[in-house]
Parts: sequence; structure tokens; C-alpha cells
Amino acid sequence: MARKIAVIGLGRLGVSIGMALAGKKDQFITAGLDRNGDIAHEVGKLKVFDKLTNRLPEVIEGSDAVILAVPFDEVEITLKAAAPLITTKTLILDTSPVKKITYDWAAASLPAGSQFLSFTPIINAIHLIVQDTGIKAAASDLFATGLFLTCGNEATTSESTQFAGEIAEALGGGIYFGELAELDGLLAAYTLLPELAAVAYFNSVSTEGGWHYGCKLTNSNFATLCRPMADPVEREDFGAAALANRENTLRVMDNYLRELTILRDQLEKGQASELRANVGGAIAGHAAWWGSRLSGKWEQSGKGNMRGDEGFFQAALGIPANKKKK
Repeated sequence: MARKIAVIGLGRLGVSIGMALAGKKDQFITAGLDRNGDIAHEVGKLKVFDKLTNRLPEVIEGSDAVILAVPFDEVEITLKAAAPLITTKTLILDTSPVKKITYDWAAASLPAGSQFLSFTPIINAIHLIVQDTGIKAAASDLFATGLFLTCGNEATTSESTQFAGEIAEALGGGIYFGELAELDGLLAAYTLLPELAAVAYFNSVSTEGGWHYGCKLTNSNFATLCRPMADPVEREDFGAAALANRENTLRVMDNYLRELTILRDQLEKGQASELRANVGGAIAGHAAWWGSRLSGKWEQSGKGNMRGDEGFFQAALGIPANKKKK
């Protein structure tokens, strides 16, 4: 019997989930909801969800799993609104880029024993660099060869983690089991800091006196560096995710500022060889990362095998998979 998957939030992630499951009617039926009526109308034209509604009870009723694909600043209010409709048999999967606080919100809002799991995606490498945002950037293979960052709590059952794994597999990806602190540290470095760095860079040049001329001369490097601001993790309360994960964000920001200071010192002191080595090393490292991310072939870390000789994490992403607790 097909299980019902409800998707709340119809941006790039939510619509891509609908697209990926659209061809698996024997396994899943899908329902979608977005608070923005215009977005829901556009999604309706794609005909990827079995049902679209603007009423929360209708999307959640009878659902085996509810996937929260809303912006970070809407997670808490969505959990509170959904709480009266949730049973302990409903699996709730959260795609947001901050973990600990979302678990705190879930514990405060949902019925005791609710099955709440992290489900933050690491997407297919071929979709990392895109011009479009939102619905236009959605793709049926957005999660193919990727994974979902997952963690549980004391209430998590083996049935819930197995179900999450089945949904991930249906979407084309795998599961990486981590700890809350570990995932928040990773997401601060690879999701939150890039957006803040883009903000700092844009402010640094757009407040210069010549911006009214300079903005007309912007090129690919400028656009690429500013790209994270085109698809922020919040809808309105900008910066909320960084504040919610403040300790980790400050740590990775300090590392970033340290590297900027090193570059500045090398420029100020005219240290040509040091600057050449610094920039050249980063360019080589970036090229190696990009090639591996695209191909899925990673160098061994020398710390033992990663989930077996032919495991998903070794072959596709080159990272160790945490062992499940007994």
C-alpha cells in the first residue's frame, strides 16, 4: 500500500521532492502546501503532486511522513501549527540548516514520543551551480547521488530511521547519521558562512562611492560570490539561522577572517611568493574538490575504510558514515 508523504514548503527542495516521487505512485502518494498562493498555483501547473492544498489539516491528515521544506524562520511556527494534527505514528522530517534548535522546538511543540528527524539534503553535484532559484531550480534528480543529514533523539525508533532511509532512497540519495553538534558545525561552515560572506562582500563594494558605475561592470566572479543571497535560508527574518547556530557560526567566521587577514598582510608587505603559494594552493585544492564532487571519486583519508570497501559514503561522497548506536 502506498504511503502518503506531505511536503510543506514548495520552493526548490519541496518541488524537487514532488518531482522525484511523482514516478513512484506504487510506493508513495504526495500532497503539497505552501503559504504563498502564487507559488502553489505555479506548482499546480507542473502536476507533480497528487494533491495541492492551502489548508494544513488537509495536507497532514493521513500522512505517514511530513517533510518540512519551509525557510528556517518558518520552522517553529509550522511545528506549532502542525502539532495538534500530528500523531506519534507520523514521521516528521526537517530539511532546515540548523539542527539543535529545531529539535528543541519539536520537543516543545509536538506530542511526546513524536518521531522528528533531521533530513537536510546534500544535493546532486550537477545542480550545485545554477542561475535559477525556487521552483525554476527544482529538478527530479536534485538529490540523486546525494545524501540527507540525519540524527535522532531518545524517542526515535528504528522504524522511523528505516522509513527515512526508504524515502531518501526513493529520492535518489542516502542517509548520513550524525550527532546534533556535528551537523550544526558542518552546516555553519558549508551553508551559513557562505551566505554571510556574500553579504559582507556585497556590502563592502556596494557602499563604495563608485557603486552607481561599478554595478554596471559586474561580471561572473561578482555574481558567483553573491549567489548565496539569491536563495537565502530564511524568507523574512534574515540572519535567524546564524543566530540560532551562533557558536559554530562565530567559529567558522573567525577562521574566515583569519584567512582574509593573512591575505591582507601578504599584500601589504608585498610578499609575492607567499601570496602566490597561498592563492595557488587554494586554487589547486578547489580544483581537486570540484573534480571529486562531480565524479564521486575521493581520495582515501588514511583513517580506515568508510562504510565498507564499496560503501555509498566512500564511493559517492568520500566521508565516513557514523555507525548506528546499538
